[in-house]
Amino acid sequence: MLPSAKAELLAPGIINALAALVESLNRRNDFDPLTSHQVFRFAVTDYTATALLPTLIAHLQRRHTNVVIKVVYSRGYDAFELMAGKVDFAIGFEDEVTPPRRGINTIECFEDNYVVAVRQGHPFIRDALTYEDYLRVGHVVVNPWNEQRGVIDRILDAQGIQRKVVVELPSLMTAPLIIASTDLAIALPQRAVTSLFGAADLKIFPTPFPTPHYALRVYYNPALANSAGHQWLREQIVQVV
Repeated sequence: MLPSAKAELLAPGIINALAALVESLNRRNDFDPLTSHQVFRFAVTDYTATALLPTLIAHLQRRHTNVVIKVVYSRGYDAFELMAGKVDFAIGFEDEVTPPRRGINTIECFEDNYVVAVRQGHPFIRDALTYEDYLRVGHVVVNPWNEQRGVIDRILDAQGIQRKVVVELPSLMTAPLIIASTDLAIALPQRAVTSLFGAADLKIFPTPFPTPHYALRVYYNPALANSAGHQWLREQIVQVV
């Protein structure tokens, strides 16, 4: 489904009005992280949560703060919940081919490269990963938002080539077990592989074709920029990234 031309015309004004209302209702002029129990809501996927939240929460705990972090599952690129104030932050990603997010402020976290991982002892992928090997092997694909074509498949589509997708998952968490116990391959940002997989049991290779950089970003509603608590937490995020 796509918004109509009239909806696109009306959306900016409605979003700004909602954001102003949320800011007025949530304004904290006397915010103190040592005493405040303010709840900050993050929309994430399992990987984007793993990439940032453990470090951020450890940082907050060392400062003996009393704020509360509530995590909800991200519904994708739709920014409505963020702009309507249902969440304070959304952790997502961009690449060179992702359309820019309109009307949303961004904290840049890190950039990463895509790699391909297979288990140690793979029957035909050993010391190097060729383009032919990549097309020959079966693949595990993670689609957290049920998207039809991810970054890797769009690149191959542009070359008129399709890889052999054997398993599609809505979450990353079962992928390490599948890769460890099969001859399938998976292409992911390198940090995802090293942080979530048993890297000692894997062979990790660069993709055998150029891929865009994976860029982790934290998004927030610009209407919340002047909220004392929100500003404080953004400063903590910047410190840990």
